[in-house]
Amino acid sequence: MKKIYVVYWIPSDEQERNMGIKHNQSFPYSIEKRNEIVDIALSKDYNVMLKKVVKTKALMILIDKLSFQQR
Repeated sequence: MKKIYVVYWIPSDEQERNMGIKHNQSFPYSIEKRNEIVDIALSKDYNVMLKKVVKTKALMILIDKLSFQQR
């Protein structure tokens, strides 16, 4: 993996303020940074989905309040 991209499922200013991370912001990949972003999202009661993007060798962290729940 080379990069981490943080993507909000339905972007809003409120999510960016709560998380302190902008929509589509990228970071150099590290396990520590990945865990930090996931921990922040979970502590703010957001749902998280991780998606590996093979073409670009990146990790996409998708964040939303209501998506990614059991149906």
